[in-house]
Amino acid sequence: MRKLHILAAAAAMTASSLFADVQIGKGLSLSGYLDMTYQNAASSGNNSTKNDASGFNVATAEIDIAMDFGGGLTAQIDLEGNVQSDNSAAPNTGDIAVEQARIDYAMGQGTLTLGKFDTFIGLEGLEAPDLYQFSNSLTFALEPTQHEGLAYAYDNGQFNFAAAIVNSLGSNNGNGNGDSEELSYAIHLGFTPSEALSLNLNYGTEANSATATTAIGDTLDNTILTADISYSNHGWTVGAEYVAVENDIAGTAGLAATSTGVDTTAMMLMVNYMVSEQFGLTARYSTAETDSAAGAKPEATEISLAASYAVTPNWSTLIEIRSEEFKNGYTSGQVAD
Repeated sequence: MRKLHILAAAAAMTASSLFADVQIGKGLSLSGYLDMTYQNAASSGNNSTKNDASGFNVATAEIDIAMDFGGGLTAQIDLEGNVQSDNSAAPNTGDIAVEQARIDYAMGQGTLTLGKFDTFIGLEGLEAPDLYQFSNSLTFALEPTQHEGLAYAYDNGQFNFAAAIVNSLGSNNGNGNGDSEELSYAIHLGFTPSEALSLNLNYGTEANSATATTAIGDTLDNTILTADISYSNHGWTVGAEYVAVENDIAGTAGLAATSTGVDTTAMMLMVNYMVSEQFGLTARYSTAETDSAAGAKPEATEISLAASYAVTPNWSTLIEIRSEEFKNGYTSGQVAD
């Protein structure tokens, strides 16, 4: 739900997730989850795009197939169906999408990955079972979700590193189908001095050929930088994240050199407290601002409060109240679809 110039509040939102992990046989297992919601959204203001809505929705239905061939070689295929498109308010399509299709080869403390795989950029989880709320923050909307290509990850318990060569970071104008000479690159540095504390730094860049939205001979360059820190102890989890995205269009229009760009920065702070093993409370605040060549400064803020309760180890429910405000025509400026 992206409203411009108005205040939008999800007055009552509930989500229920079921998890499964089934061993089929030697070297083959199935897992997955079903995420169902009821949402009541109300908008304030006199904007013509005002669109109140309520109803039930199957947000995500996913089945993951894991194969272990021995000798450190594994494979995984994640199928996701009847879902909203990432980072948008698009309705359910009923289609089945391949979220991941990857081959992993473990070599000691390192792992080589080939195929389509989840990004290592960003603090918030990509799946409902990994989230403290139902919705995502404004920082998440700027980040990629999956990549196609080659990656290597190393983790010795305290220091972790990852690097990827991929078709695209995920931009709408990116080399998503491997149809360009330009490749994209991403790198991750992480430090875990203790079980409670984690610090991470991520950087990604891509240079894409001209598209229908740019002049002939132009290139669209995207870069993303993220930094996050999280701390968990005695039932408390605190996380903070900073994201900076730069989208530059540079080229020629006739004989005159042109260069335009849009820079977006966002910050997020999240606090979760587990009152018991079953019941948890979460508060999150995120803000984003865009600075374009025209000098405009569109901005957005969101505040979310959530309470979760695990009915069983495989069934979790939550209720979330979210308030968001978009000013001056803010759009995400994302590198991700």
